[in-house]
Order: sequence, then structure tokens, then C-alpha cells
Amino acid sequence: MEKDFKIFGIGLSKTATCSLTSLLRDGFDLNILHDPMKIHGQALSLDSLANNNNYLEGKPQNRTIDGITDIQASILYKQLDNLYSNAKFILTIRDEDKWLESIYHNWSKYIGLQGQHVKRNSLRRTITLRMWETTVWSRDKILNVYRTHKNNVIDHFKSKNNLLVLNITSDPDSVSKVENFLNKKSKIKQVPWKNRRKT
Repeated sequence: MEKDFKIFGIGLSKTATCSLTSLLRDGFDLNILHDPMKIHGQALSLDSLANNNNYLEGKPQNRTIDGITDIQASILYKQLDNLYSNAKFILTIRDEDKWLESIYHNWSKYIGLQGQHVKRNSLRRTITLRMWETTVWSRDKILNVYRTHKNNVIDHFKSKNNLLVLNITSDPDSVSKVENFLNKKSKIKQVPWKNRRKT
């Protein structure tokens, strides 16, 4: 891929961002990071991600990072769109009721319903606050963030041709849609279902 051709998955957590990452990695041989807390072995810098178009390249011995998925990209999609002129963005969406059930379990496990799990992790806490504006679970607030993010993303890209909106969990044509979007054939024909909750 050329240097400024990056791919960013800007769907919120639990909208099949893991599955999208696996499709991009396994189907298209792309070096995509999911929910990264480090870049080339160093703690993630949101400021560098948003403003330095060499940040994902790393040093000569590093493999270039082709893109990022999950909320690190979601909170910076406008800056990333400005930074990389040829970047492509994939907004994963999901049935709201199923998404709320899934994000609730994810929140309770990784953030804590009262934010208790992120108190000692300043980077995770910062990312959480930037995306959700809270570390305390609130169904109504979280659903509002989901809807607002979706609408704002679609509005931002409405006059462009570098956004794909995709419901991987229910669209059987997801692979072909990504193929058309990237203008490249996938080596796999089904989206891997990753990070599926077992209970």
C-alpha cells in the first residue's frame, strides 16, 4: 500500500470491529491494529496519531501499520481524514438492542460499571472519556453516543467517496462490499466471527 493509503475502522466497540480487523488482515494481507494501546512498542500517543502522518510508519525495521480499528480511530476520524488524503474509512454498525447487550457486558468487564477498572490506566481512561464522555455505565448516554457518532460520521463523509457503512453481523455481502471498496480481492470469502461472547 502507498504511504498515505490507510484504512481506519471507525465503528464503536462491539460493532464487529474484531471481525473487520481479521477480514482486513487475513483477506487482504493488511497490517491492521485493533484497539491498540501501543504503536511500534511504545505507548499510544493520540496526539501523534492525529497529527503525524509518519507515526504509523515507525522506524525502517518496523512493519508499516496499514490502519487501526476501534475507538482510537473513532475518536479521531476527522483528523485522520484530514491527515491522510487517500485514507478509507469503514463504519461498522449493528442492531441497537444486540449492540447494547454486548457493550454492557464489555463495559462491565473492561471498564467497570462505575469506571473502577480504568482508574489506574490513564491512557485507557482518556480514550474512554474521549469516546463516551463518561466511565460510568449509562444505557441512555451510551446509546446516544452510538447514534450521534453514527450520524456525525455519515454527515462528515456525505460529499466524499471514502466511507463504507457496514453491518458485518447481518450482511451476507460484507466481503464483496469490502472488496469493492478497496478495489482488491479477498483471499477469504466469509468474515471471521471474532470475539464472540460465549454467555
